Amino acid sequence: MDKVLWIDGLAALFVGSVLISFHSFVGEIYRMPDTVVLFLAFANLLYGLYSSSLAMSRKVSLRKIQGLVFGNCLWALICLFLVYRFMDSASLIGIVFMLSEALFVTFLAGVEWRCRFELSEIRAMV
Repeated sequence: MDKVLWIDGLAALFVGSVLISFHSFVGEIYRMPDTVVLFLAFANLLYGLYSSSLAMSRKVSLRKIQGLVFGNCLWALICLFLVYRFMDSASLIGIVFMLSEALFVTFLAGVEWRCRFELSEIRAMV
């Protein structure tokens, strides 16, 4: 079950890397300001580092898993706020991306919450 931590972390690192590498291009496609795209990129990178560090840890406290779930829920709310904020100006592709990210992290939060006790047990290094 600890693979969910790897999925969570690597997905965030991937999205963050793509967004930071192509922020101007993505900003044009999404019709969102560069600052918003860079915010999305840095938030994903920071979150991805945190989640990946938990995936690499042999023992993770329940509190850290709960923090991870809270972070995913908060990020989903931020994504929904950005959809609301840019609904009139963002492209359909930008809106769909933000909604998809909100759904994805909400799903991850649900899985991580249901498995929080298992994820916080001592596990063998992968």
